[in-house]
Amino acid sequence: MRARVSSYALIGLLSVPAVALGVGGLLAGSAAAADGECGGKPVTVDLGVEGHAPTDADDVISVPAGVAVDALGGHDTVCVLGQGAVEIIGGIGDDTIYGALGNTVLGGEGDDTMLGSNRAAFGGAGNDVFRLAEQQDFAYGGSGNDTFHGGPGPNMFRGHEGDDYFYGAGGSDQALGDDGNDVLSGGDGGDLLQGDRGLDTIDGGGEGDRLRGGADIDELRGGLGDDILEGDDGNDMLSGEDGRDSVWGDAGDDEIDGGADDDRLHGDEGMDTVNGGTGSDEITGDGGSDTIDAGSGDDHVEAHEGNDIVHGGDGVDLIENFETAVQGTGDDTFNGGAGDDLIYAGDGADRVSGGAGDDFLSGHVGNDVLRGDDGTDRLAGGLGDDAVDGGAGTDKATYAESGSGIVATTTKVTGGLGSDALAGIEELMGTDYADRFTGGSGNSIIDGRAGNDVFAPGAGTDVITGGSGVDTVTYSNATSGVRIYLGQPAYYGAGAGRETIEQVENLIGSPHADQLTGDLTSNVILGGGGSDYVNGLNGNDRLDGGSGNDTIWPGRDNDTVIGGSGTDTISYKGYNRAIQISLATTRAQSTGSAGYEKVSQTENIIGTSGSDRLVGNSGRNTITAGYGNDTVLPGHGDDVVNGGGGADTISYRNVGVGVRVSLATTARQRTGAGYEKIASFENVIGTSRSDVLKGNRAANKLYGDGGGDKLYGSEGADKLYGGSGRDYGDGGTGRDSSVSVERRVRIP
Repeated sequence: MRARVSSYALIGLLSVPAVALGVGGLLAGSAAAADGECGGKPVTVDLGVEGHAPTDADDVISVPAGVAVDALGGHDTVCVLGQGAVEIIGGIGDDTIYGALGNTVLGGEGDDTMLGSNRAAFGGAGNDVFRLAEQQDFAYGGSGNDTFHGGPGPNMFRGHEGDDYFYGAGGSDQALGDDGNDVLSGGDGGDLLQGDRGLDTIDGGGEGDRLRGGADIDELRGGLGDDILEGDDGNDMLSGEDGRDSVWGDAGDDEIDGGADDDRLHGDEGMDTVNGGTGSDEITGDGGSDTIDAGSGDDHVEAHEGNDIVHGGDGVDLIENFETAVQGTGDDTFNGGAGDDLIYAGDGADRVSGGAGDDFLSGHVGNDVLRGDDGTDRLAGGLGDDAVDGGAGTDKATYAESGSGIVATTTKVTGGLGSDALAGIEELMGTDYADRFTGGSGNSIIDGRAGNDVFAPGAGTDVITGGSGVDTVTYSNATSGVRIYLGQPAYYGAGAGRETIEQVENLIGSPHADQLTGDLTSNVILGGGGSDYVNGLNGNDRLDGGSGNDTIWPGRDNDTVIGGSGTDTISYKGYNRAIQISLATTRAQSTGSAGYEKVSQTENIIGTSGSDRLVGNSGRNTITAGYGNDTVLPGHGDDVVNGGGGADTISYRNVGVGVRVSLATTARQRTGAGYEKIASFENVIGTSRSDVLKGNRAANKLYGDGGGDKLYGSEGADKLYGGSGRDYGDGGTGRDSSVSVERRVRIP
């Protein structure tokens, strides 16, 4: 924001003819002479009459065209009757000179008054008065306290020494006060006014003026029009007033007021006080400890170096504290005021207050204090240990600019750019790295952004957005069990609060009994403590029940199921397509319709409504086949096996010892493979050893397989297959359709 008009001087006023420097002075007005009179006085010296010459007395002199005159001493009145290159010297005394177009007037010593359409007028010593006409006249005051009155045309003034007064009138005037405490007023027209040395007061008047104070303490007022004001050295007061003004304080401790309309205000060096006034202003404090009040309107403020105080005022403001090459430094104070403000504090320990409206506050570098006040605010503490207070409204603390992950609670954030204390913050935005968030008792909105984030909701009603990356929600600190469904944005967590969870892939349960459900993507779900229900849905999931007696539902893709400690169940209940699954291997196995599963630390199986093949292991298994014509292979253990609906088969082909199995009882029985409870089976397959197999009232199929088996049917139409070995078969009381054994009895 350092673009500016180059430092200017008043062209034509800084160098004057050498002859003038000794006598000085400027001229304005119109010549007024009648026959025999000059300035209303009788002519005493008529230079058009031979023998007439000025004296040291108080002469009234009439000058014809083309005649040069030196009025000598006395208080003379001189009138030039014609136009042309005429030089008039007032001489000693308080003279009144009426010039004409093209004249050069030298007032000389004394308090002279010069009027008319002169080419140039020089006052010399004394307190001179210049009244210029409509032409482009030049007036030079010289020593003394001179007064300049411009005409309607464009005039040029230079006061030189003394306390001078300039009044521009209607033209586009140029005035240079030089030494002394000068007063410059441009009047109408676009004027160029410069005070230079001394305590000057400059008023641009109408239209677009350019004002420069110079050395010492000056007061500049732009007036109407789009003005340019430059304080230069000294502690200046600059007011743009009406119009779209550009104001530079330059060196010194300046007071700057933009006034009405959209202004560009620059404090530059020194401890400046800047007031934007009304309108949408661009304000730059630059060097020094500045106090800036942006005023009403949508303003843009840059504080830069120094310990600055900034008030945004009304409107939508942008407040910054930096330069292109060097960051703004100093311990600054910013107040956004009313409106929606953007405040960038820069380096140093800054205090930033958003005021009313929806504000964005950035502390940048340093240990800052940020307060959003009213409205929905966003606060970024930046680098350093900051105090971040959202104030009233729904406020957000953001760490999006951090170069590393953070650890955040509702009251404190560590890592990343520093250690921040939070208060009045309802929303928290993380980094693009791995963050960890812990909620509190209130209602929080947390956005993890990128990175693999971990969220631990509190007791309130939280909204959690994981963002990109592989994110995890954990309830490991919950006081009771939770019910969470990642595939549904809003779901109730009994042990924490009512959560809304989006873009989160992984889930960790509580130490209590939970219901945890993933979504259609690949999830990692850990049940934690308690007897949990874990459902991965579709996707390549990793499902770990943790401690407790857990039930795990894998999806239809390639899942890893880990039951954990306790008695755990893998369940396919609700599936209508048959699967095959074995608890006896931890390798990936094809289930048929449910993809490839890796199953470990799991004791129980629940099958589908289809015709499943379910295989136990050497532990205590509970295998529930469900509907369909299922085949169940229990292992060496005290198992509970239920075939469910359909024509189901229990098979001991994987058992290395002979078994004694009866389908007629649901009580526990010692089968040789374990102490088992068997229910709802119609068929049984023995081992390669000598088995005793007994049917029930249903139509049974008894397969002895290898060894010398004994097969006993019951009341149904049974089929007995002894297999290899010397077998015995008894069909029972039913009408058996087939008996294939070496010895058979009671075959109807």
